Amino acid sequence: EEARIVEEAQRKAVKEAELAAKEKARREAEEAEKAKEAEKLAEIDECLRQVESISEELKAGKVGTKEAIQRLSDISERIPE
Repeated sequence: EEARIVEEAQRKAVKEAELAAKEKARREAEEAEKAKEAEKLAEIDECLRQVESISEELKAGKVGTKEAIQRLSDISERIPE
C-alpha cells in the first residue's frame, strides 16, 4: 500500500513538473513573440521618421526628386512585413 502511494505521488510530481515546463515554454514563446513585434514596430517607426525627413529635404530643395525616390525605395525594402 505504501509503495503504491509513493508511486502515485511520484507520477503526480512528474506530471506537475511536465505541466510547469510546458507553461514556462509557452510563456517564453509569448515573450519572444512580443519582443519580436516590438522590434518590428521600432523598425517601422524608424522608417517613417526617415520618410518624413526625406519629404522635408525634398520640400526644402536639399535633395532632388531622383535621389528622394531612390532613398524612399531603399526604405521600403527595409520595412518588415
